[in-house]
Amino acid sequence: MHSQRGIAAVLLSGTLAVAAAAGAAWVFWPGLPDPAVADRDGLFRWLVLRDLSNESPETQTLLAQRLEDEFSEGLDWESVGGKLDETQRTRLWGNILVLIEPWLKAKMEHYFALASAERGAYVDRFIDTISAWRGADSLRPEQGHNPDGGGGIVSVVFEETEKWKKQADPQRRERISQFLLAVQARWLLRNLRQLAPAGD
Repeated sequence: MHSQRGIAAVLLSGTLAVAAAAGAAWVFWPGLPDPAVADRDGLFRWLVLRDLSNESPETQTLLAQRLEDEFSEGLDWESVGGKLDETQRTRLWGNILVLIEPWLKAKMEHYFALASAERGAYVDRFIDTISAWRGADSLRPEQGHNPDGGGGIVSVVFEETEKWKKQADPQRRERISQFLLAVQARWLLRNLRQLAPAGD
């Protein structure tokens, strides 16, 4: 009796292990790394091989944060697009659009959690991040390889934010508007400082 129970336990353990492995393989199919620890190549595989609109909000937010961390120094997006076929470029661009919303949500919530005196510097870092993605809109199917055509990645971010705002409840729409206004005001101030004569 004890022997039979032992055999049954071993078989059950083996079955559970196989099921767990199969589940993990399905989650990261085909050969995709855990986004929390993926390197740059791994993150690109997520962007090119998976339709991220089908992923959970948690996975989308994690990928958005990891992409910000990994590409904070910028990237030659036109060169990247030149190495991909049309289907891959379309998937990559579509996934960038998918990740804009969870990324912006996280940024906005962080902004409102800060003290007023800290918000200016935070918005500066936000603008720097968007600037690091300059040229990513060259992946747009209708744009071909025309970097920053149609207003650039900045315009794309604001366009996507306006779409998100229309679907939000009134309270969330107000917070989005306040955040966008803060970003636009800071952006204008930075540009004016760049145009000001040296020594002013």
